[in-house]
This record gives sequence, structure tokens and C-alpha cells, in this order.
Amino acid sequence: MKMTTVLLFGAAAAVPAAAQTAPPSPPAATTPAIDPHREQLGLELAQLLNTREDVIKQMTGATYAAALKQRLLGVPDFAKLESEHPGLSDFVIARVQPVLADGMSNQLPDLWQRLGKVYSRRLNEGELTQALAFFRSPLGLKTRASINGQLAAASAGPVGRGDEFTQNNVLKVLGDAGVRAMGNFTPAERAELMRVSQSPMGIKMQAANVEGAGVMADWGKEPHPDLQQAVNAAMTSAVTEFLQ
Repeated sequence: MKMTTVLLFGAAAAVPAAAQTAPPSPPAATTPAIDPHREQLGLELAQLLNTREDVIKQMTGATYAAALKQRLLGVPDFAKLESEHPGLSDFVIARVQPVLADGMSNQLPDLWQRLGKVYSRRLNEGELTQALAFFRSPLGLKTRASINGQLAAASAGPVGRGDEFTQNNVLKVLGDAGVRAMGNFTPAERAELMRVSQSPMGIKMQAANVEGAGVMADWGKEPHPDLQQAVNAAMTSAVTEFLQ
């Protein structure tokens, strides 16, 4: 049920990076200990690129609702109920979306920790500081907003289908969002994005995001019984209320 955002560094460089199909190079067999301050910077970067607000916006948006409806109507018994009681699916989804958003929000700290470790391992302290500075700058804020907006429009991707949560699937969604977001930038902004993305820090960020897509895929496939129970309860309550 999970799809959240891992921003590919620089919209201009996101396209070729996201097109990769080969897995990222594995970390060394013996990874040296990371300085705590560097780990903290990696965590801050993961939190900055995957905000609670953006996740909730995607999970409660109309596009995600359409994806959920498609999944629900793919269940024969529910499709039969919908044909007998038009409007049931929309009513159920309106009740389920907030539950999903709340559950996803509660699980974000775990994703932040995992992605933070990727960033802190692949970038040194100076590069992490540079990345944070860029994504907090006016152009960085615009880049994040543009790609997050496109991701929200693309949320009709994997919904409750663990077999579709693969590294390549996540990369494709991100790459497509990067392509669409390019239209929001001026030529000068695109040139600056390309310049920064081709810097040593930008190149390492691209590699980190490829690995991060694999982290997201694993995170998205993990079972969460409490959330599933809450979703099932919301669905049952909504169906009962609608049919009364």
C-alpha cells in the first residue's frame, strides 16, 4: 500500500539516472563506522526529501483515490456490491484514505532511518551539507515541489500490489515525474540543475537515489498488520454504514 517520495537529485539529471535498470553497486563487505554527525545529516536529508506533508498529500489525493477504486473494483465481490449499490466504492475510499495516510505517516520514521543510512554512507559530511543547502535553496525548493507534484499525479501506480514494488518500478515512477517536471523550469534553471547534478556531490546523490529506490521497494513490501487491521475495520464500517 505504500508509495512515497524519494526525490531524484536535480530534475535534469533525474531522467538518465532513473532510466537505469542495473542494480546499484553494493557497498563494501566491511563498511566503516559512520560519524554520528554525518549520520544525522543523512537523516535530515532523508526527512527533507520525504516530508510527512507530501506523503499525506499523495495518500489523500484524487489520483490515489482513483487508483484505490481501481483496485477495489478488481475484487469480484466488491464489484458486485458496487453494481448493486452505486457510489459504495467512493464512500469507502473517502473513509479509508485518511486511515492509510495516518498509517503511512506513522511509519515514515523507519523509512527516514533507512534512507538516511544510504545518504550518510555514500556522501561525505561536506557533500551532505551541500545537498541540504541546495534542497533548501529557492531552486531546490522548486525542484522538490515540481517533482512531488508530479509524483502526486502519478500515484495511481502500485497500490496494494507487493509484486509491483521493485527497485526498477520505483525508479520508473521517479524518472517519469522528473521528465514531466522539466517543463516547470526556465532554461537558466535547467542549466543550473545540470551543473549541480554533475558535480561530485550530485553524482553521488544520483547513485544514492538508485540505491534508495531499492530501500523504498523493500519498505513498501513489508507487511504491517496493525495498518491492515485499521484499513479493514474502516472498510467494514464504511460498507455497513452505506448499506444501511
